[in-house]
Amino acid sequence: MSKPHQGENTVELNWLDTQGRSIKAAMSGLKSLALAGLVITLGLYAVLALLVHDLLVNGQWPERPILSGLIALIAAQWCFSEARLRARRRLAQRLTGRLASELFTQGYDKGWVLLRRHSLSAWHDLLTKRLKAVEHFLIDYSLQRWLASVMPLLVLIVVWPISWVAGLILLLTLPLMPLFMWIVGVGAAQAQRRHFTALDRLGAFFMDRLQGAATLWTLNQSDAQLQRFKQAHGELERRTADVVRLAFLSASVLDFLATLSVALVAVYIGFSLLGELNFGFWARPFNLGTALFLLLLTPAFFAELKAMGKLYHARADAIAAAEELAPVLSQPMVSDADTARTRFEQLSAHQWQVLGYEGDVIIDGEQLAFERGDRVWLQGPSGSGKSTLIDALMGLRPIGGDWQLNGETVTHLKGLSGSVALLAQRPVLLPDSVLDNVTLNQASRETAEQAIEAVGLNDWLEQLPNGLDTELGEHPPLSGGQAQRLALARLWALQPELVLLDEPTAHLSEHEHHELVALLEARLADATLIWVSHRTLNPGFFNRIWHADDDGRLNRVAA
Repeated sequence: MSKPHQGENTVELNWLDTQGRSIKAAMSGLKSLALAGLVITLGLYAVLALLVHDLLVNGQWPERPILSGLIALIAAQWCFSEARLRARRRLAQRLTGRLASELFTQGYDKGWVLLRRHSLSAWHDLLTKRLKAVEHFLIDYSLQRWLASVMPLLVLIVVWPISWVAGLILLLTLPLMPLFMWIVGVGAAQAQRRHFTALDRLGAFFMDRLQGAATLWTLNQSDAQLQRFKQAHGELERRTADVVRLAFLSASVLDFLATLSVALVAVYIGFSLLGELNFGFWARPFNLGTALFLLLLTPAFFAELKAMGKLYHARADAIAAAEELAPVLSQPMVSDADTARTRFEQLSAHQWQVLGYEGDVIIDGEQLAFERGDRVWLQGPSGSGKSTLIDALMGLRPIGGDWQLNGETVTHLKGLSGSVALLAQRPVLLPDSVLDNVTLNQASRETAEQAIEAVGLNDWLEQLPNGLDTELGEHPPLSGGQAQRLALARLWALQPELVLLDEPTAHLSEHEHHELVALLEARLADATLIWVSHRTLNPGFFNRIWHADDDGRLNRVAA
């Protein structure tokens, strides 16, 4: 078991170690395949050296056993290489799949309290590049680091009995490579972190401006925002160039040291073959086969270290990724994975809170109670926590205090989420057909037709080329009021046990507001609902009125 790290990036490195322990057994198998490949490579060098010696010195064609051994070693090397590649692919799928599954599970468990911490582009980056960085580090870098320690040892074991001078040259130049790798790696870690930050900012900037493209065009701000985008893109290019420059510097330094060592060994062997140097070997002077074998082993001595140098940035990438992933994946679960759907009958709470991601209280109250058939008007100024309470009732935020659902104490409201439907300021419409948008594949075509008629969208539906089968696409042919009516048709068709209305008329004109309010009152008269609204409603429609104040406190002012 690895020891806890101390110093800079302690939390991230310890988290990476924990993930590495989960694949320890599979990595042992991968290392065994890699070690077998190294031994076969050394054997292949020995056979090649013997073959060349027979051809050039003895002047005879190699015997059949030598040729058969050469072919067998080449075939074995290919087989082990292919087996290692397949084992690595399976391990990567398992590791990345597990981390992605944990991310999705945390997203479902924490809801908006987690998802709103990052932009859409940042989540995309987290699920692709950051997970790949962890995979690259835990599998490729860890394996290569192990190979970089094993291969020099194997080569020294083979070289030392042949020539102690050649072994000494390799031994003296070996420590220089890790030293320079560490020096360059410190700068690479900082550059990689800045590169990730610039990439996140550019992605968030692009998505934000893309979503507001219509507004920018209306306000004639397109050129100004284009210039800002070019500046952000230029910053990303500079950060990328820093990372590439350091990677090139690392590779160049390692190549120089390896070349220097190979040159020293080659000079020594050359003068020994010429008879100018008569020391450094244990028994007899070199022949061509022995000299060629040593020359082949010298680059092999540094090959795995050089490969590790090319992967050294993987550590910096993984640390930067762990800075984002560890805080998310290390959070305790709010709910059980197998939380069952609960039919809504009654909900009450005493000294309750709705919590943020770090456990901070966003909105709280002394008493909260409503039951099936209640219609609640939730009032309060902007920023008082009304939408936060709606999120909690949908199971999207953690709760604290004494909550009871249908008479049973609960620590979360995930079980209620399957019984709840939300109509928000901007309705969620799918790019699929009208039928799919209304029924969500949970109601019949006849029910969809009745729902469309109930919300007064018959005329609109008749103008569509394929009626209920018309695809809405990314830009639905609907006004704001029509979109809300279509979302209301969905509620009418699915008949959820609890309806949450979060400012459904906030972006409508006064005339559309009154029309939609009248329609909602008519179609939801028998529903259990909580209605958040700043605008005028009919107090007589509600049997409970709650008010949230500026301090995030909820008080029941009428019932």
